[in-house]
Amino acid sequence: MLVLDPAALVALAAVIGAISTLVWSLRRKP
Repeated sequence: MLVLDPAALVALAAVIGAISTLVWSLRRKP
């Protein structure tokens, strides 16, 4: 069973945020 500590959740949120920003920047390119 996978147990996520607060540090892992923060790191995961940061990674998801970075990927979302990257995807948005790629989508906005013509």
